[in-house]
Amino acid sequence: PAALMGCGDVVVPDTFAGVQMTSMVEFDLGGPFAPRTSALLAPAEDLTATATDVVIASHVWVDPIDQREDFSDWRTALHRFEFTDDGSPAYLASGSVDGSIRDDFSLAVLDDGVVGTVTTDVLPWEQRDEADVTVRLLATDAAARTLDEVGTLVPVEAGIAVSGLRFLGERLLVATGFGGNVVSSVDLSDPTAPTTTGEVTLPGAGAYFQPV
Repeated sequence: PAALMGCGDVVVPDTFAGVQMTSMVEFDLGGPFAPRTSALLAPAEDLTATATDVVIASHVWVDPIDQREDFSDWRTALHRFEFTDDGSPAYLASGSVDGSIRDDFSLAVLDDGVVGTVTTDVLPWEQRDEADVTVRLLATDAAARTLDEVGTLVPVEAGIAVSGLRFLGERLLVATGFGGNVVSSVDLSDPTAPTTTGEVTLPGAGAYFQPV
């Protein structure tokens, strides 16, 4: 069988993240299978994808025997690709953020193309009930192929726990507090100055937001 892609279609990060490869494949449902492909030489620990964008978060490879060393400066790499009407998925830019991406709901490409993230100070191999959580916004510099952090915000009571969150357009909803009963709304329309616009304490607990 023919190879899915050639070596020239693979993006190799500056730092080693392991030997796993994340592949992006486009093909037309109505015709013969003629895939248009790109790949990243790194595992997709977390990702977000739309019809036009995909952002992949990957970790630097750390041997399990070395995980007790000091990683207070831990950062997570981010790689952005773009899907187009013709041609293969295109690599746009890379960057990094302090800490770890909380989960797949913690990544988004906002309406203006800014990449939104929610990071935690917990290392990927750690288990902790409480963590410092930060909203981070990154602008894409297509010419330099970089993702550059332009704004940050610490959500209400984020050091207690974050039970759930959801990016909605230029807004972020965050559930914190006991069992996620404190819901706050963050305005992301100005990426350089994200702002908490309100909060409400709900009866009971919650951890999931569903757009309706």
